[in-house]
Amino acid sequence: MPARTPIEIRRLKKLLPEKEVGSGLLIRLSDNSEHILNSEILRRFCPCAECQEKRGNTSHAKPLGGGGRAMLRIVKSTIDSETDLRDVFAVGQYAIGLRWDDGHDSGIFSFDYLDTLISRKDDLLNASCLN
Repeated sequence: MPARTPIEIRRLKKLLPEKEVGSGLLIRLSDNSEHILNSEILRRFCPCAECQEKRGNTSHAKPLGGGGRAMLRIVKSTIDSETDLRDVFAVGQYAIGLRWDDGHDSGIFSFDYLDTLISRKDDLLNASCLN
């Protein structure tokens, strides 16, 4: 059976008294089903190396080339800023990227990974990692 692929992705918004906040994604798949992934799930299961390391996967912790770690700017943010989805952008023909209010935008969400999140979203809020 071919994988379900997104045919439409929209950023969901909610209005707060002081601003508009991105609250997740509405994803319509090739089988015409529609699914919502909220911002908490998307941010919590961001597939970038930095977020994987925060979840305990240290396989990305050592930089290639044997040099020391690059000096990174540490962004301190609130949970509201971390889960405020500001933008969705295409990454080739296989994935999307998400830009959050705190500036984080390095996670590449492949269509297969999005389908996995959709299939398991009921279990994900109680999990700390995706197995």
